[in-house]
Amino acid sequence: MKHFRKLHYCILTATLLCCALLVTILLFCIPPVHKAPADTDLLGTDNSNVASVSIADLTDFNTLTAVNYTPDRFLQPGSEIQGTPVSLTQNNRFASKGTFVFVIRNLDPASPDFSEQSQALAPYLQGDGYWHFTLYIPRVWSACNVYVKSILVKRTGDISDYDFIRYTEYTQYTSAHVTKTEPMFLDLTFYPRQQAISPDPLYAATVVTLHYESVSVKEAGIEGYPLIGAESIVRNAVEKDKTLITILCVLAALITAMFIFVCFLKRSLFFLPHLCIVFGIFGILITSYFLTGATSFPYLLKTLRIFALAFIQLSALHVMRSKKHFRAWFAVTVLLSFCAFSVLVLRLLPFDFSAWESAYIFTAILLFSLILLVSTAFSAKRNSLQLVYLVNPLLVAVMGFFACLPDITMFAVSNPTFWMCAVIVLYTTYLGVSVFIRQESQLQHLTKNLQSEVQIQTREMKTMIEERDQLLRYVSHDMKKPVLSMENFLCILRQRESDPELRKTVDILCHKAAELTKNFNVLASYSKNNFAAENSRIFDLNELLERAKEDFEPDCTAYGILFKTVPCKISVYAKYNSLYSVISNVIFNAIEHSECSHLWISAARKKGVCYLSITDDGKGIGEKQDVFHPYYSEKSSENNTGIGLYISKNFMKSMNGDLTYRQEDGKLTFLISMPLA
Repeated sequence: MKHFRKLHYCILTATLLCCALLVTILLFCIPPVHKAPADTDLLGTDNSNVASVSIADLTDFNTLTAVNYTPDRFLQPGSEIQGTPVSLTQNNRFASKGTFVFVIRNLDPASPDFSEQSQALAPYLQGDGYWHFTLYIPRVWSACNVYVKSILVKRTGDISDYDFIRYTEYTQYTSAHVTKTEPMFLDLTFYPRQQAISPDPLYAATVVTLHYESVSVKEAGIEGYPLIGAESIVRNAVEKDKTLITILCVLAALITAMFIFVCFLKRSLFFLPHLCIVFGIFGILITSYFLTGATSFPYLLKTLRIFALAFIQLSALHVMRSKKHFRAWFAVTVLLSFCAFSVLVLRLLPFDFSAWESAYIFTAILLFSLILLVSTAFSAKRNSLQLVYLVNPLLVAVMGFFACLPDITMFAVSNPTFWMCAVIVLYTTYLGVSVFIRQESQLQHLTKNLQSEVQIQTREMKTMIEERDQLLRYVSHDMKKPVLSMENFLCILRQRESDPELRKTVDILCHKAAELTKNFNVLASYSKNNFAAENSRIFDLNELLERAKEDFEPDCTAYGILFKTVPCKISVYAKYNSLYSVISNVIFNAIEHSECSHLWISAARKKGVCYLSITDDGKGIGEKQDVFHPYYSEKSSENNTGIGLYISKNFMKSMNGDLTYRQEDGKLTFLISMPLA
């Protein structure tokens, strides 16, 4: 036991080391995107320093990490180039509206290195005679208007009480805020001729002015890092990232569908926690996918993405549920569920909790991850779960820790959380497939053993039936002979006896002997018509009723009974001879014991079942009498020994049917039910 426990710890530790190696590779082996060097030496239109970037310092692919920010007002595009330099690498808290200004300087025409710098920018020179750079601006919360110099080039959503004529030649007015976020690609042009470039760096620069408005300060301003570089490279990087998210999203959706199918196929909730884990990852990926494009519900999508992470961790905790420690597990689950839903409520409430909301979410995710890590170690120590089931909760815990790391990149390809999602999806797929294959193999093995067991039981059953039939034949035939002889001697004795009291006693003995003879006859009929050996088949019930009428109508006439059958067109699936024996027994009892004057037989169908009714208007059955008891008879003698109705009921049960009775309005009805064909 200790050896297996150590093995579990070693494998789980190796899993943690692999996750740490993954982060190391992402941090140090994948080359980071070049950060465009920004300086604040340039003076703006208000004579204050502004952050700017020179195209001479740009490579094919760069991130802009600095922007000039003016809160609570919209600057005039092209003429008001100012603002406080802000680093986008920090966790900034922006106002609900304001202005971002990006200043990208042209080459310095007075620089002695102008020719070398100009030649280095030759790949960016296009047919119109300008250097072209593409600026990618990620989503801006939650409506914005973008100007290049003084020209309106992009719009997402509507800013409230915004008159475009104040800032451009565009004459539209938007009165109400309309939320929409969408990443934007802007084409920036620069003069390449040294003589045409203004010596004033601010005038020669290409200035991008961004007016934004958000419905809440919870999410306001730019999210992520703007990119600048060659158009093909910038667009290709963004599209590759979106394609990667799409592929994993589709894979997660397929795995989710597979687990749903398996749960329905097996009619089991065993795979439900793993299904919820993959579904939660699908939620993270699908919300991320929608946020990379145009959407009118960005705030809801981001809230759902955060909740999906908490949902994944709750599902992973459910994998380790324990009946032995159910109270502790239930208490932890309730605590984490409260934290998860409180995060959801905080995000959706219209109040400003931004001062501590991020810290609360950060703490909740860390708490989830820590509890998962401790629970995994505890389960490994107790050997309460197989090792393959402990890896997934461990991976989810590690993913939670990675999600708390600061954003080191805006791309999924170098994001540890994204790759942990991929690892969990792939491992869950492996786990589900392997468990399914193992269960199917066990099921096939059990099926083979079951078939062998059925064959053995069938042989034993046949042997028991043969022995029983031999016993019934002995009882009904060999033991019947002495009773018949006794009955004959009693009849002779009665004829010779003159004493009335003795003759009365002999009459009782004769009656008892006749009952024994009748029971022996029933047993003989039972042994000949074996209800277990006879196979069910489809036949026309009306043919059976006609046969019964033909056989019993003479007896009914002799007893003064009007016998009537109602024709029917019903096919049933039953045992023909056994069913006829049941009908015969009920009719015979009605003729011999009920003292009736009318006898009716009819049939009806209802909800896939055929109901055959045999009704008489005789004396009926007492309330406390159990006619289906194996030793019940209609005779009123002290000790009854009838077995006909008991055997008849067993006949019907062997056909998935039943034999019951009811009394109403002075009539007794035996109801025979059987499956329809």
